[in-house]
Amino acid sequence: MKRKVVYAGPMTKVFSALFSAISVTVLAIPSLGASVDKTNDAYFSFGFQFITGLIISLAIYIILIMPLSILADGCIAQSMGSKRIMNMITIIFTYCILGVVSGMIFALFVRVFNNISNIVPLFIVGALIYLIYQSLLTWIFNQIRLNYARTRM
Repeated sequence: MKRKVVYAGPMTKVFSALFSAISVTVLAIPSLGASVDKTNDAYFSFGFQFITGLIISLAIYIILIMPLSILADGCIAQSMGSKRIMNMITIIFTYCILGVVSGMIFALFVRVFNNISNIVPLFIVGALIYLIYQSLLTWIFNQIRLNYARTRM
């Protein structure tokens, strides 16, 4: 017996991209900043680093990871079975592959081939963060939809 596949709608993907970009930016800012211990060092403010990082991260999520996640969701829907654990492993593995592919595409367009081993793990983590937000928002929107349907009856 096949389980019903719950699809993430377009608004879920957009909000997931926004929340993932914010999370990645907040997590990356401490590693980008200059050391505060040094004197006579100029450094950028948190707000400047946050806005700049958010614009770059959001562009990467919307242009690169969202379209690839639509393809990944289609592949996942084709391979869904009745075993819940295997389905979860398949979803996680597919999004890890999505991170590898998006990291390679990013390296190709930016022409950074000497640091590809540093870029791909970041994209894998970013894709998994995107998956977590997408799953969470899909569950929340489904609960809201169910509660709304119950109150209308």
